[in-house]
Amino acid sequence: MPRLILPLLLGLILAGCERLPSLPGSGLFVRDRPAQALPFRASLVSQDGSDRFRVAVEDNGAPLSATRESVRFPATRYCLRHAGSSQVDWEAAPGAPDAWAAGRDPAGLSVYSGRCTGR
Repeated sequence: MPRLILPLLLGLILAGCERLPSLPGSGLFVRDRPAQALPFRASLVSQDGSDRFRVAVEDNGAPLSATRESVRFPATRYCLRHAGSSQVDWEAAPGAPDAWAAGRDPAGLSVYSGRCTGR
């Protein structure tokens, strides 16, 4: 019996660390990926331990309504991991919290800035 418990415990530990591959259709060992493919590639940058971040998205000039989910997904994932909450305070136009303000980086990517809130 002890020989069976040790491998099971090791398997559970590895599953918690996402070291095992996802088992199709099982819901076990699922990695944090969106249910549907996002339309634009985005990357998040932050300083270690900071609640502030920036998300750069390759949107080819598309409006915010088309890029919103591509920007929101990495931000939500970051805030859940580092702040324990999915709430994000996006930099936005004054008086219009849903009109996220975007800048451009030298590579031509749209850059949205935010801060993890909550807790």
